[in-house]
Amino acid sequence: MKKASKVMYLIAIVLNCLNFLVVIGMFGGAYIMKRYPGEVANVASRYGIEELNTIAKVLHWVTPVIVAAVVTLVMSIVLLIFGIRGLKLLEKNEQNSTPHIVMIVLGTLGGELFYLLAGIFGLVNASQTRHPQTPNIEGEKT
Repeated sequence: MKKASKVMYLIAIVLNCLNFLVVIGMFGGAYIMKRYPGEVANVASRYGIEELNTIAKVLHWVTPVIVAAVVTLVMSIVLLIFGIRGLKLLEKNEQNSTPHIVMIVLGTLGGELFYLLAGIFGLVNASQTRHPQTPNIEGEKT
C-alpha cells in the first residue's frame, strides 16, 4: 500500500502543478475580458456565445472568473502542501494518519481522485504499520 500511495501522491502532485497553468489562464482570460471587452464580445457573438455577446455581459463575468481563479489557486496550494506532507510521511514511515485523512476529505471535496486514492492508500499503510500482521500457525503472515 505504501508504494501505491506514493504513486498516487506523485501523480496528484504533478497534475496539481499543471493546475497552476489553468489558474494562470483564468487570470489571463479575466485580464483580456477587462482590458478588451469589445473584442471579446465580437468574438463571442461571431461564434454564437450568448453569455458574452455584449460588452456589459463580458464585464459582468470578470469578477466571477477572478473569484474562481482565486479559489482554484488556494485549493491547489492547500492540496499541494498536504500532498507533499503526505508523501514525506510515507518516505519516513511515520504512523501519523492525519495528513492522509485530510487528503481524503480534500480529495473528496475538491473532486481530486488521485489525492483521494493516495489518502486512502496512505491511511491503510499507516494502519498496517501500526498493527503489523501476525504470523499464523505455519509462520505465514495473514
